[in-house]
Amino acid sequence: MKRPELKTELRVFAAEVVVYGVFVSGYLWALHRYLGGWLDHLFTDRRLAYAVVALVLVIAQGILLEQLTHVLAQWIMPKRFRREDRHP
Repeated sequence: MKRPELKTELRVFAAEVVVYGVFVSGYLWALHRYLGGWLDHLFTDRRLAYAVVALVLVIAQGILLEQLTHVLAQWIMPKRFRREDRHP
């Protein structure tokens, strides 16, 4: 990889990390704001239900944030994510 390409790739990576951090922070804020009391109640009174709900939320967060990051990356750098440019 040439040096200018490396700098570009590092900038794109840094931008993706920042955007992903913003998405995660927003998700945690929304979760605390809208489901905090309910999750606290589940944790206190129904541990098994809390464990299942927490697991589902973690899986959903991973899927949602990965999709959002991928869509954003396609929008920012469409040439990088074209199917015909990918190598097997």
